[in-house]
Amino acid sequence: MIDNLNGTASIHGYADSAWSPPLAAFQTYADDNPDCELELKYFEPGMAFVGVWDSQGSDAYWDNVGYLLDTTEEEDSVLYELLEHFNVYDWFETDEDEEENLEIDLDGGLSAINE
Repeated sequence: MIDNLNGTASIHGYADSAWSPPLAAFQTYADDNPDCELELKYFEPGMAFVGVWDSQGSDAYWDNVGYLLDTTEEEDSVLYELLEHFNVYDWFETDEDEEENLEIDLDGGLSAINE
């Protein structure tokens, strides 16, 4: 817990959940603790989505995030901040580099080549 030195405190953490962010769990906690404000930022690289939710009613979500990597801060400051926060650029650059190094063998095998 971090003391914000203004009568409030912050807790930062990490959660790992299958398929989707635990929005219902966070909403239940927020409903049961109205004196708390919650924010959840999430990124799922396998399904290529990113988003942010908070207990004050904000909810923003983007899918196919690999196609949104050139978004500027001026175009969408929330999406830009999430891309930076999760370092999404490196995830998709690495993924694309690995895909470029694959070659399918006509004999039915799959082999990696180093170009």
